[in-house]
Amino acid sequence: FYVSHLLNFKLFAMSSGSFTAFGKIEEIQLQERGFYRLLVSNPLPFHTKTLHFNVWDSNRLQNNETNREFDIGDPVKVSFHLKDPNSNFLQLDSISPAQFNHCPLCYAAIEATDEVTFECLLCKNIPLREHRERFCGEPMRLISCCKKFYLYSAGYRLELSPENRDLSVSMKPFVCVIFPNTQLYSCLQNLKVGCVYSVTAWRNGRLLDILEIC
Repeated sequence: FYVSHLLNFKLFAMSSGSFTAFGKIEEIQLQERGFYRLLVSNPLPFHTKTLHFNVWDSNRLQNNETNREFDIGDPVKVSFHLKDPNSNFLQLDSISPAQFNHCPLCYAAIEATDEVTFECLLCKNIPLREHRERFCGEPMRLISCCKKFYLYSAGYRLELSPENRDLSVSMKPFVCVIFPNTQLYSCLQNLKVGCVYSVTAWRNGRLLDILEIC
């Protein structure tokens, strides 16, 4: 295996030209056009990428080990390839149940083993200056949530103020932008300005890459 920077995210690449990744199913939804939208969150070094697939054959979404359909929250391994070398559209080749561990340093998904590791092959060569701080269940107050238009898509800009005094010394809020077709977009309707939420996220200065807010 080697680290591929294709599509601006790192995946395990196989010599056949297809890719495989571990992750958790975030959404399986039948669309009006007749295909299923499948979203899989793929933990990468200091980041989580949402893999987006359009699946036309519902039989592809069957868990052969349990003889039932895969469900939201199931840990899986997906194999896929690019529909076109010049595009970012992913074609699902296979999906199977799989258990995986998280690297204790960068939280990337790695194949489950009984061995104890302090870093994974994906992050061991990443310079320290590129490492990011991770918030795990940090209480934060939502102080604004507004729709804004960006270069390629509209998105919602969130500003969050930490309840932890050590983090809020600067008095500047943390900022996160949530775009459509991401795993957090469906959560927006449940968020209310002024409420305190538990936030798991990667931090880059005052910018947050939110993984979970509840």
